[in-house]
Amino acid sequence: MIDVRRARHNIAFVALGIAFVFLGSLAVQLLASILATMYAPWLFEEPIFVYGVGSLSMYAVSMPLSLLFFLRCKDVQKPESREISLLTFAGAFALAFAGSYIFGIIGSMANDVFYQLMGKEPVNSLEEFITAVPPWLNVLLTAVCAPIFEEIFTRKLVIDRLLPYGEIPAVILSGLAFGLIHGNFNQFFYASAIGIILGFIYTRTGNIYCTITLHMMFNFIGGVYVAEANRLLGDAEALTTEQLLAGGPQTTGMLMILGYLALLAVSFIGAIITVVRFTEETHDFVRPDPALTPWQWTRMLVLNPGVWIFFGVCVMMFLI
Repeated sequence: MIDVRRARHNIAFVALGIAFVFLGSLAVQLLASILATMYAPWLFEEPIFVYGVGSLSMYAVSMPLSLLFFLRCKDVQKPESREISLLTFAGAFALAFAGSYIFGIIGSMANDVFYQLMGKEPVNSLEEFITAVPPWLNVLLTAVCAPIFEEIFTRKLVIDRLLPYGEIPAVILSGLAFGLIHGNFNQFFYASAIGIILGFIYTRTGNIYCTITLHMMFNFIGGVYVAEANRLLGDAEALTTEQLLAGGPQTTGMLMILGYLALLAVSFIGAIITVVRFTEETHDFVRPDPALTPWQWTRMLVLNPGVWIFFGVCVMMFLI
């Protein structure tokens, strides 16, 4: 029997822990900006400083300190450990990769509409980051640090504390939180979709290393490989067929893009097969006993001040 009051307490501290990641990171960035303005204003011209402080303030400061909130949760339930086959791993990657492409288009459209309503020029913060920082920093932050810290935070810490109330709501809520912590419409939709897929992989396997590996693969392809291909390709519209056939960086860039498109096509096929297999199989989802009523969920989520604080912080992040 679930104690709704106790559940509201747990969910509130999960929500506050995620909100603190935003606020703590902003506080560190503000402090760094003040110190740089006073003693080293030239640092603002260095992309390594601007984007490095933004990332490290989250990964090295606010995420570790958010444990103070997560440790206040009284109920923790770890998923049962299961082995994952190579075929299932490949299917999960295909589903995440294809889904990210579809929801990335939706996110880009939503981002454009949002900035039009705000009367501003559309901004793609991810693209700005990738083009501004040197390749080594992009690899370090995008393909190494982000997958490790984000998986431990939004998958293990969040799901383990929401799993007592059901596997499906735990995965969906953690996926939405994963999308929201990116702080912009351009990444929200595909990050939420990937977060939900990785969440189910985590609850099905109980193996956080599996989701970290998938996350690393996805981020490397989308954030490092494609960026390098576009850099090599340069102004493709100004290139002639003879120039491409002659070899050189542009040819390499074009071949890399063609390889990406081939992987995307294979991923769409793999995603369809994975969805069909998943729907045909019987899945014993973790459910609370007894099942929670709509009124209990309303009390736990809608009438929870911690959840409202979390959404308020998210709205602020989308607007600034």
